Amino acid sequence: MDAVIVGPGTTAIDQPNLSFDFDSFDLKYLEVFSRYKKLLLKQTKFFYELDKNFYDEFLRGMLIFYREIVLSTKFFNYQPVRIFILGRYFKNFKNFYKKQMEITKRTQQKFFFLVQNKYKQFYQDFLEMKDTIIECPDIQKKQFFSFLNEFLVQQNIQKVLIETGARFFYQIYPYLEKEDPIYLIQKQNIFLSYQKEIIKKYLFWDQSEYHFVLKDSILLEDFIIYSLRKA
Repeated sequence: MDAVIVGPGTTAIDQPNLSFDFDSFDLKYLEVFSRYKKLLLKQTKFFYELDKNFYDEFLRGMLIFYREIVLSTKFFNYQPVRIFILGRYFKNFKNFYKKQMEITKRTQQKFFFLVQNKYKQFYQDFLEMKDTIIECPDIQKKQFFSFLNEFLVQQNIQKVLIETGARFFYQIYPYLEKEDPIYLIQKQNIFLSYQKEIIKKYLFWDQSEYHFVLKDSILLEDFIIYSLRKA
């Protein structure tokens, strides 16, 4: 992906780096990846062999990554653009911003904070940093997605991975196309089967207007990755 976007809740609570530090790997990490590779091969042998009928680019990419990159120890220096949507101010923001500056200095890859209009008063001290702090419409407004599309085009970003909880996803859903992949990652014991009715019941129990087609699933130890599309 060219960039990773996280919503305001994830940004404030998790404060993720969104960087890939493969140069710091050692043998213990390789052992972990090797173990996961065996699980992938066991659970998805048909897909691991890269059959021409494989239709999910992201899951296929995961398998290629484990086979071609991790197992050969040819770590690459690719880094995505990091985009954080800001909501209410969180007390560790200054340190979080500093950490992102350090990551950029190390990786030479850009990052951006998109400040929603209704929260910009919390970030007045940072708004002058226009290269990294950018005002944007509130995510509840239709204008937000027009702004986001235009912003991504300006940055020459073609493919985006959006890591989101349910609240931000509800805002995104109306603007997704049927071919846009949606991934749900849950612990295996949450679902009793792979049926799309079960997924809808547990994830969108109060959102009857959301309908999905279950395209595929992969089991990684006690986690299941569901590949969904809009119906």
